[in-house]
Amino acid sequence: MLAERLFAMQSTSAPQLGRATGGTPQWTPAIAAAFCAGNMDQRWYDAARLKYSLDWSTANALEYAVWLEAALIANREKWKIPTGREYIRKMAGLAIAEMAEPRRYRYDVIKTAWLGCDPAQWTKVWGKRYNAVFAIPNDWASEALRHVEKRLADI
Repeated sequence: MLAERLFAMQSTSAPQLGRATGGTPQWTPAIAAAFCAGNMDQRWYDAARLKYSLDWSTANALEYAVWLEAALIANREKWKIPTGREYIRKMAGLAIAEMAEPRRYRYDVIKTAWLGCDPAQWTKVWGKRYNAVFAIPNDWASEALRHVEKRLADI
């Protein structure tokens, strides 16, 4: 069973997955949740739950964690941010929203509106920086999948 399916089946709207024939245990949402959550960084788990089962229950905590990581990147790379603009915080929120619903946020015009910056500045400066922020929760979700795939290989 793919790790993505284990995360997806934790959603209340997901169909029951698994096999009931031959004495093989059936995966239920509760078993999948317990299996996926075991011994994993909370940020990884939250990112994967949001990405694969659209579980928004921990989105605020996840956004805050992305914001902290993005602030570290901004300091390390010495980003100049206009006074009064909360670009890093807004990029963290946009990254979470886009990770959950990529088709909805695929156009740059939507991203510039979310961020509140000039489209020309997006192309020159903020788009590249946003890509670094967007990679943060996606990397966490990928780490969660690798963790679960490793656990599945041990069964």
